Amino acid sequence: MNSIQTKSNKQAYILLGSSVIITLFLFYIDEGYYNFKWMLQLSNWFAFVIYIIPVFGFQLLVLKLISKIFSYQISTILSIIIGAIIGLILVIYLLTK
Repeated sequence: MNSIQTKSNKQAYILLGSSVIITLFLFYIDEGYYNFKWMLQLSNWFAFVIYIIPVFGFQLLVLKLISKIFSYQISTILSIIIGAIIGLILVIYLLTK
């Protein structure tokens, strides 16, 4: 039981790290400035969290759905890719609506 719980925790940390990295990249390339000056304003951190929460949430959801079908590594990779795409599409859709 502990090894299963440890793998699940490790996958969650990997997904959280990937969602942070993906969001950092998007904020880095935002509006063509290619810098991290956005970090100096507190309001931008709220936007950062608004992006991370759905991306991480959908990554976890996809992981729960496919973890019994695929192996540990494949399910982690697929959940990073598919969950990030779905989460970003949702955020962009909600912000442009």
